[in-house]
Amino acid sequence: MSKKKICLIAQFPPPIHGLSEAAETIRSSRLREKYDLRTVDLSRHKDIFNAIRSVAQSDADLFYLTISQSAAGNIRDLLILSILELRHRKTVIHLHGGYYRTLVDQQMNGIQRWLNYKVVSRLEGAIVLSESLMPIFRGMLPERRISVIGNCVKDEYVLSENDWLEKKGMLKTKGIRHVLFLSNMMRAKGYRDVLKLACIESERRKRGENPVFHYEFAGAFFEKEEEDYFRSFIKNNDLQNCVSYHGIAEGDRKRALLKKCKIFILLTRYPKEGQPISILEAMANGMAVVATDHAGIPDVIQDGTNGILVRKGKTDLKRVDTRMQELQLEQIGERNRRIAVMKYSEQRYIDALDRLFEGIMQ
Repeated sequence: MSKKKICLIAQFPPPIHGLSEAAETIRSSRLREKYDLRTVDLSRHKDIFNAIRSVAQSDADLFYLTISQSAAGNIRDLLILSILELRHRKTVIHLHGGYYRTLVDQQMNGIQRWLNYKVVSRLEGAIVLSESLMPIFRGMLPERRISVIGNCVKDEYVLSENDWLEKKGMLKTKGIRHVLFLSNMMRAKGYRDVLKLACIESERRKRGENPVFHYEFAGAFFEKEEEDYFRSFIKNNDLQNCVSYHGIAEGDRKRALLKKCKIFILLTRYPKEGQPISILEAMANGMAVVATDHAGIPDVIQDGTNGILVRKGKTDLKRVDTRMQELQLEQIGERNRRIAVMKYSEQRYIDALDRLFEGIMQ
């Protein structure tokens, strides 16, 4: 019996970011043995016509598309989805964010908005990352065709049992609490607020008090202006002793940071945010999480239970600093690791997609 054919239309690494990592997790999973997986890579914008031609010529039984949250990217998606509709091909879309409906309803002209409603209504299904993101497709698709499949932590970034036992011992100590910001170095991701928290730490040390936090930054700058701001801010505020920047961290370097740090921080207001994989990775490595009540984050982080949830419109950084000092790291770390292993494992993610694919292709 021949394998069912699935065409994955998505951005694949390089570059590495949440969306491309999620797509690569599917491509390299056990689904390769069960299905005949084909891929159309949307990462290379100049090859868009080749990508559309590949979709038009594919004889796959199911098409899986990760949709864009930009107006230009949406035009590409509408072309792809319209071709698949004309060919009567079964299609499911996956939204890795929380901005799509705002884009459609508030920023598109009437024709493009109408086309989105029309095309989406005829799909076999849509996937969102968490329960609070389901309303994005309500009114476009029946509830039964909206699936919730949370992101996952790749197995390579889950702390092993032996390493976890070692880290638990570290969490009991009263040494410096290393705080990790692991994301793209964009203003909307909140790295500037984290620098201001570092200023509070620096002032504490200048008063002769014991050091409490050291801030570890890892991620890519996409604008020179942001990199200049970051480096100038550290220099002008004399933060060299309480801030480190590691560039883009992957593989062993990323694993080392995840193991070393006790608290993860992401004070994001990024409009296209969904369910940051970096938060799930931090949980899988026994970290307490400090994040904003934005997008799908409140579905993962409960204030006072597994970290601190900060109101994105009113960030009292002195209060955040105080609460970070009060975190019961061992208990929270234990809880977060258990949640991540149970709910956000790579196996659970692939199993959920497999069940959805099977159901559509029956």
